[in-house]
Amino acid sequence: MHTDRANSQSTRLIDLSLIDSICDSFESTWRSGSKPKIEDYLAQVEEASAAQLLVELILLEFNLRRDSGDVPKIEDYVVRFPKHEALLREKFSEIQQATIDATSAPRSYGLELRPGELFGRYQLLSPLGRGGFGEVWRARDPVLNREVAVKTLRLDKSTNPELNHNLVKEGQHLARLSHEHIVKVLDAGISGGRAFLVSELKEGGTLAKRIKDGPPIERHTAVHWVLDMARALQSAHEQGFIHRDLKPGNILFDGKGNICVADFGLAASEYDQLGEPSGMMGTWAYAPPEQIRGDARLADPRSDIYSLGVMFYQLLTGRLPYVAQTTVQYKQQVLEREPRPLRSINAEIPSELEQLCLKCLRKEISQRPGSAQEVVESLQTWIEHQAQQPAAVITISSDRKGATAIWWAAAALALVAVTAAFAIPGMLRDGDSGLGANQGVGAGPTDDGLNWQNPEVVVWGARNVDVDRHFFDADRDWYEFDAEAQSLFKAGICETDVLTLDTTIQFDGPTGTAGVFWGLNRVVDEQFDQQCFCIQIGQLTSAVENVTVVREYGIAILAGHPKVMADLYVTHFDRESNNDTIQLRVRVDATSIQEITVNGKSLLTVPIELSKHDWYSLKESGYGFTGHGGTFYVEAFSAE
Repeated sequence: MHTDRANSQSTRLIDLSLIDSICDSFESTWRSGSKPKIEDYLAQVEEASAAQLLVELILLEFNLRRDSGDVPKIEDYVVRFPKHEALLREKFSEIQQATIDATSAPRSYGLELRPGELFGRYQLLSPLGRGGFGEVWRARDPVLNREVAVKTLRLDKSTNPELNHNLVKEGQHLARLSHEHIVKVLDAGISGGRAFLVSELKEGGTLAKRIKDGPPIERHTAVHWVLDMARALQSAHEQGFIHRDLKPGNILFDGKGNICVADFGLAASEYDQLGEPSGMMGTWAYAPPEQIRGDARLADPRSDIYSLGVMFYQLLTGRLPYVAQTTVQYKQQVLEREPRPLRSINAEIPSELEQLCLKCLRKEISQRPGSAQEVVESLQTWIEHQAQQPAAVITISSDRKGATAIWWAAAALALVAVTAAFAIPGMLRDGDSGLGANQGVGAGPTDDGLNWQNPEVVVWGARNVDVDRHFFDADRDWYEFDAEAQSLFKAGICETDVLTLDTTIQFDGPTGTAGVFWGLNRVVDEQFDQQCFCIQIGQLTSAVENVTVVREYGIAILAGHPKVMADLYVTHFDRESNNDTIQLRVRVDATSIQEITVNGKSLLTVPIELSKHDWYSLKESGYGFTGHGGTFYVEAFSAE
């Protein structure tokens, strides 16, 4: 009976990252001047998720319409979505009440937060981060004359009185937590209709940033970090709290390098947890199996221990226990597969640490360490044992030196052979002997480093949507691919400060968009792993046809699909037929788009300034072609 209920709950899981991405696309299309239809976007999710997406889109459209001077009415939506009438009337009532409360507050609702203004008694200084439901600001407390971190709901979420109430209630609970390795919550309240939490400000950045950008983490350091995290969890668990969203982005460092657990944003006391409905919480990469199944009520302190084990694994091996392109694949691996043994990745990892880490990652709660204190004691024992070991002394005999020299000589010869193997195909032309265009999936790289006939598929889209076909057709001399979701094909690496991309793309049908992208780089962000800019031509949705759009994309760390960060430019173009061949020429540098030419017609009178990003040079960034929602043939592609 319990298994049937758990399976039923699992089928109702909502992919929040996908919903967030769809809402971003809806908002971007709206702000571009079009009026997208909610009905078109509901078709992008399964029926079980449609109600949740409908609520999010209506909340979003309500704000957008009101900001433009419109007065939305509930009847408008009931006529369009009659089977959700009860839900819509409930949510619409909440929106209206929140609007009344907000407009009667000292700070009027509808304004974005800005540096320098007061939020409650706190003067906002600069934004620190933004997530799916909240944003965090550096602020100054004028009463105590110190800087703090202020966390509040995002503007588009603050119309929900339940979220406001829960955030203040969360602050009241979290203020009780006290430990040297837990970020202290100092205050909570509501300002201008938006709930907020105030906590200590930690200046040393996040563990996520150190893992992504820093040098490899020494084993001794990793063990001590995990030890301090386990101590913090044990203290929280003893006080009746479960974190349930433990991940590197929630692990902060102070100015001295000490580690602190922060953002118990999904935490709940054992008492409050009893009243919560079952549902997916946490972050996919670090969530235990019971949360991925949707059994949130089964979460207990050992759920946090699983998340701690994922970070322990990552710190010791440099990778996650499971690797997947989509959340669906990741969930399947967590529920069905065992993580790869750590010592098979790095044989130098001590077996004691491997055993402890894998025990934390057991799928059954009962098989994990019984408490965080058990993890603390195991790590303390290992540290003490290491301190008692004599230092290793390495001597090299003359014979060993000779063997080492021979080894280096062999390595050098191997390097020459590998280099030649990669260089030779690039020197061959069609018709030459050796690796021709019919070998594998395409021709090898050309002598200028361009690899458009055999590009790297950087990302294939959301919800486990693969590119159904993608290959170089040597007979027709074009690259063909089907792309249901946004797909990126990297053709080269930029080596100049200015990049010109020329491509000819044929559309097989009326739908879809295709074009080029550039600036593919690693970024410092807790939500995104890479980002790029993209120029797409075609039909964005059934309501938005024949446009040229410039978009900034962030590529989600785990889900691996592009998320629209901003629409920077949108204009219409004339399309002669459903299977047009589009010739696109783009010239860019690191901070602007200087030229967009479509079928010989220039679209720009002045350059487009690009939004601020984490890179300031095009050099060493990736570029290539892209498509979404159709079948495409790249008949030519060049870069200079």
